[in-house]
Amino acid sequence: MDVKRIGFQLSGCYGKEAIAEASKPKGGFFKDRQQSDLEHCAGCMYLIIGLSIFYPEIFTPLSKAEAARYGGERSVFKLLMRLLGDHELGELKSGDIASDGTRNEAKKDQEELDFVMALCKLCKMPSEDLVLIVILFKDMQEKSSRLGKTGYLIDKVDAVLFNLYLESIGKTGWTNAKPNVTELDLKAYGITKDMRAADIWLCNMLITNPQLVLFEFTKLFLEIVVSFAADVRNNPNPMPWLNPLVDKLRTQELSKKPA
Repeated sequence: MDVKRIGFQLSGCYGKEAIAEASKPKGGFFKDRQQSDLEHCAGCMYLIIGLSIFYPEIFTPLSKAEAARYGGERSVFKLLMRLLGDHELGELKSGDIASDGTRNEAKKDQEELDFVMALCKLCKMPSEDLVLIVILFKDMQEKSSRLGKTGYLIDKVDAVLFNLYLESIGKTGWTNAKPNVTELDLKAYGITKDMRAADIWLCNMLITNPQLVLFEFTKLFLEIVVSFAADVRNNPNPMPWLNPLVDKLRTQELSKKPA
């Protein structure tokens, strides 16, 4: 899929020309090398492979009751590979739209799901496979299950890690390079005090999904990001805003639970 990942363009990772192209009403693609949706999906799948080696606890097989939702499949590895390998198919129609508060998330999710369903039917996919894809997509969109939450974290963390990689080669993304800095971006900046895109994106993920701080594997994913950031930035505490934010969100989320 040669759909370009627009957030890196808007944040200036590829220069001013790329920002201008990405800002056109119907989008435009800068001629120089950029990450595509296909590469992002591949990155997510390689991340799954790495996680399965070093953090096998993430891949504890589903119970029979949980697996019934997925046609009896108990392998978390197989289901995540299926989900993350296919999760950007809908952007063949919609294109990539930045997750910065400018889009109607529910509308985009439904439009992409409708397109994927139509594409699967066109390819005469067996009905049980179509049902599985719909369930996996909905789980990830709603972050309503262990599998959906894990898939969402992999999707977002891959983007942050790639942003940090771009930092390491001198192509740092800066949120204030965007033609239109959003209210969500500014809210995140009020927390991070750092306009680097890796920080803003990670912060946006947390403040828009505060329930994730209670998920058993979120801490692990955040530790992976911080470890990489420490190497890239040559700083043992590269994101000093992160732990205080997580602690604050955890307290808020726990206070919502009945005693």
